[in-house]
Order: sequence, then structure tokens, then C-alpha cells
Amino acid sequence: VAEGYQRIAELDPLRKGFYREAEASCQLRLRSMAWLTRGFDERLDLNGLALRQLSPAMVPPIFGVRRLDVSRAGLTVLGPLLQLSSLQELVVAENGLAGDLREVFCLPRLRLLDARGNAFQLREVTEPPSPPDSLREVEVSANPAILDLMSANGEEAVLARFSRSGGGWAVCSDPAASRCTLRRSL
Repeated sequence: VAEGYQRIAELDPLRKGFYREAEASCQLRLRSMAWLTRGFDERLDLNGLALRQLSPAMVPPIFGVRRLDVSRAGLTVLGPLLQLSSLQELVVAENGLAGDLREVFCLPRLRLLDARGNAFQLREVTEPPSPPDSLREVEVSANPAILDLMSANGEEAVLARFSRSGGGWAVCSDPAASRCTLRRSL
């Protein structure tokens, strides 16, 4: 499949981006169908697809997915991924995602979020939403705004914006290495 799209792009270089997205959509469908035959507990690996944004029409076939990896997919928004209420593990590392990290708090079963290498923020709000009770670990390394907040105001500032009540959360960080992980103690 990929080879066919690459050949078409060579013949029609003005629409190269279109064919790249068409190839990614086709790969997404193929990987989704293969995942469906393995079962819901298996990880759906969409790593490396040039998706940029996920079409809402792509979500129903993967409804029920518990473990999803869309790292290095070129995503710029979470969009329809936030409708996958069954998600327990979400890997969105090294995309072009921006916005408030707490958008994922709408996923009630989420236990693990790997959001490293994006441009997420923890915006200052009067009443920050609470993380879901199931959430145990959030990897936010290499997110410049979050690391800047931590460097300027300390780990406590990150915790205060992340969870209004504290909720047993702790920051494990190494600012010199651009590392920051939030963990909830059991």
C-alpha cells in the first residue's frame, strides 16, 4: 500500500501532502482491522503515521481500545481521541500537540499518559479540573511550557496547576535533562 502511494506522489508531486495523508489513513484502517482480530487488550500501534489530525470518522472502528500509541504521528490536536472513553493507556509522545494537558481528564479510565515531546501547557485557571481517579502516571518531559513553569516556580507550581487538591501526586523531575513525570502514590 505504502509503495503505491509513494509512486502516485512521484507522478503528481504537487499533491504529495495529500497522498501522504491518504497513505496514513489507509495504514490506520489496516492497523485497526488487524488490531480488531487480536482483541481489545492488545495495544493499537499507530506510531509513526503521518496523521496530523485524526478524522472523527476514524474513531468508531477503534472504539473500545484500551491501549493506544499515536506517538510520532504528527498530530496537532487530540480531537476525536478524547471520545475514546475506554482508553487506559495513551501514548502521544513526540507529536505537535499543544493546548492544556488537562484536556485528557475527560477520559475516565485513563491510567497512563505519555505526552513527552509536545507543547502542552498547564494553564492557570481558577478551578482546575481534577484528574480521573484511575490516572496514576503522566509523562510530560520535553514540554517547554511545563518545564519553564517548573524552573521558574518549582515543582509545587506544576502540582497546583495539575491537580487542585494535590490528590497524592508527586513530581519526579530533572530540569537539566528536560524530564518531568507526575505520579500518584497509591
